[in-house]
Amino acid sequence: MKYKYLLIVFFCVATNASSFAQMQSAQKQTWDFDTTVKFNKPVPALWDAIKDPAKWATISNGYITSIDAKGETQNLKREITFADGSKRKDEVTQYQPEYKFIVLKITDPVPASITENTLAVHAATEGEGVSSLHIFFRAEGDEAQKAILISTLRKEIEHYMEGLQKM
Repeated sequence: MKYKYLLIVFFCVATNASSFAQMQSAQKQTWDFDTTVKFNKPVPALWDAIKDPAKWATISNGYITSIDAKGETQNLKREITFADGSKRKDEVTQYQPEYKFIVLKITDPVPASITENTLAVHAATEGEGVSSLHIFFRAEGDEAQKAILISTLRKEIEHYMEGLQKM
């Protein structure tokens, strides 16, 4: 009987020994661009406009002339044509409608010195009939090239915000 208890104690100690491993501490993310805009409309109305790429041309106030989207929502690849004739390709890397959250990665054109980039959009309820849109962007690479990319994104986002306010 003593042997059974010793065996149980030994087993419990042996299995718990691995649980003492230290986790690496979480690192705080710093975003290169981070903005939140409030809207006097409920989240469902805001989310319906954001989640559908076909509506982006409308809410951009003519800044975007067309969006060609291919694939499923979770891994959607898009080619965006702007009013000046320039084009950009991006892809959705995370789509969580239950949290009103979309993460995109710009794939082309991206300066060679930019090794990684992430653009995230999150819609949230702020109160009765009031919602907010949180947009944040992060890139790794040359600071001068990041500044150019961020400036371009800010200009594009301003057009979206203006269009969403008018909806």
